[in-house]
This record gives sequence, structure tokens and C-alpha cells, in this order.
Amino acid sequence: MFRSIKQFFLVDGFYDYPTPSRLRPWWYYGVLVMVSVIFQITSGIVLALKFLAHGDYTFFIIMDIVVNTDLGWYVQKFHVNGATFLFFCLYVHLIRGMYCGLFVNPKYALWFYGYVGFLIFMVASFTGYVLPWSQMGFWAVMVILSIFDNIPVIGLFVNEWVLSGIVEKGIVLMRFFDIHYLVALFGLVIIFLHIFELHDHCSSVYMGLDHDMDRVGFMTSYVVKDLIVLFIYLLFLFLIVCYFPSLVVHSDHYEKVKPLITPDQIVPEWYFLPYYAVLRGMPNKVVGVLLFIWLVFWSLLWPLSNANGQFSDYGNGSSRALMLGAFYLLMSLGILGGMSAIFPVIWLAQAGSLLLFLLTLQLYVMSIRLNHFS
Repeated sequence: MFRSIKQFFLVDGFYDYPTPSRLRPWWYYGVLVMVSVIFQITSGIVLALKFLAHGDYTFFIIMDIVVNTDLGWYVQKFHVNGATFLFFCLYVHLIRGMYCGLFVNPKYALWFYGYVGFLIFMVASFTGYVLPWSQMGFWAVMVILSIFDNIPVIGLFVNEWVLSGIVEKGIVLMRFFDIHYLVALFGLVIIFLHIFELHDHCSSVYMGLDHDMDRVGFMTSYVVKDLIVLFIYLLFLFLIVCYFPSLVVHSDHYEKVKPLITPDQIVPEWYFLPYYAVLRGMPNKVVGVLLFIWLVFWSLLWPLSNANGQFSDYGNGSSRALMLGAFYLLMSLGILGGMSAIFPVIWLAQAGSLLLFLLTLQLYVMSIRLNHFS
């Protein structure tokens, strides 16, 4: 990795960095993820200059930033909508890498850093979701508390020593604020480690195959294309911020905390909806938490089973069909997670969660068997 760090900062190495000549538009989302993270950290630092983590004042401080501060509404809406764009790019980037088998040896470290970064930004996003201390944010914390209550061994420890049962007073906001900016900065470090690993192994196309005879210089072939894609990305982001700033914001985010009044429906951000549907759909909360943990960390375990890098041998067969089925189930669970908790929705969420578990487990077992007999 140290060799790639040196190469990364050399102009000649960056200019002549070997890149496959047949990269598709899906490969540009990695650049957009990096740019989105930089935008989020920059806008977050600006907002932190006026932010105060206090249960009695935080909501009114956010409203003051939006209403009374010059360009405050723009920075706040840019930060909120920027998170949506960031996770859209993250999901496309991850799904493309998994579908094309870009996690096989010797590139597992590259996949590991990328997926750990995804998990880190999930934590950063949830803690940021809570920080305005609105009605929806408060009850989102209560949902997380109920999840920790069902985790064996560490659940009671987290509630007692980390959250301390002081949610109603808003003191927990200081801890969420600390977690929010610390994990965001740590996520930026993980992204650079991800890029350094990419420089060690170079980019590849489908099924993890390296086409050494078909490479071109990065600067001469892709920088201009990246800039065009970035311009289109910023154009859509600015259009959303200026004309549809509350497109992804629930109306309860504009209400102050009411600890004695539960919202009609607790709806997290869209990128949390599949996991929320799993947790909400299971009648046994312990089973729901275990399914949630499996779905979150399965993407780290499955590549480990491809020790021999055999994905390309079976990627065009049943495994790829199972992956597509898992992706469609994940999207379906996201749709169900945004609906009211009524009978058909809950039943479909339970069936979808169990089926998704079985599909991912089957992929894992098939991978182990393939590597065992190869």
C-alpha cells in the first residue's frame, strides 16, 4: 500500500495510471462517492459553526439557521439532500462491484475498505438524522433503543453506559454529534485507503478479470469524462436543493419533539428502509435483529468464501440469478418499509426478509462448495 501512496501523489503516476479502455458509466459512481463525501464534510463543518447539541435549543437553532442566517437554508438543504445523493451513488457502486465479481482475490482488501466505508457512512447518516432533534428524529432514537434492548450481552451495556436512558432530556445529542463528525472523518480516511488499494491492483472490468493488454492512461481518457459526469451530478443536486429542497424530508422533521405523542408512522430515510422493514416485520425482535445483522455483514463474509477467486467461473449461472433476486428483494423491502404497518405489508415484509436470508445464505454455501472442490 505504501508504494501506491507514493504513486498516488506523483503526477506522472496519476497521469499514466493504467485503466481499462472499456469502463462503462457505472464505474463513474466511485468518483461521485468521493466528491459527495467531500461536499458533505465541508457543508457539515459550516453547519457545525452554529450548531448546539442541547435538547431545549437544538431544534430552534436549526430553524434559525434555515430562516434567519444568510444562505443558511441553502447549506442545510445541501447537506440533507447531499446525503441522499451520496447513498444513491454508494448503492450503485456497491451493487456494481458485487454483481461484476470485483471482490475476489487479490482484491478483497479493496472491497473490505469500500464496504466498511459504506457502513461508516450509514452510522454517520443516522446520527445526523437525529441531530435536528425533531419529532421524527426523537422517535428514531427510541426505535434504535428498542433494537439494542434485544441484542444479547452488549445491548444493556450500550443503553446503560452510552445512551444512559437520558434520551428525553436530549443529552444524548452531544454523544450523537460526536459520533457524527468522528465517523465521517474516519470514513474519509477509509475512502483514501480504498483508493490506494485501487492503485495497487488497478481497475478491472467484469467478473474481476484484469485486461492488461487493453489499458489506457487515466488522465488522457477518463478525466474529461469524469468532469462531465460530475457536472451532470451537480446540476441535478442544485436543482433539487433550489426547487425541491424538502423532497426527501418527512413533515414531522419540522415539528419539535413531543415525547408523549408517537407519530402516526415512523419513516427513516429511504436508504434505511429495507433494514427497517426487516426489523419491523419480524414478530420476534431477536430474530429481526439477527436478520438485520446478517444482511448488514453478509457482504463482508461472502467474499471471504471466495478464497480461490473463482467467482468468474460461476458468475454467469445460478449465482448471478440469485444475486439479481436478492437485489430485487432488497428494493421491494425498501418499498414495504415506507408503507404503513398493516396486515398485507407486514406479512410481505416477513416473507421477503426470510427469502432474502435464504438467497444470501445459498450464495454463501455455493461459494464455499465451489472453493472446496476447486
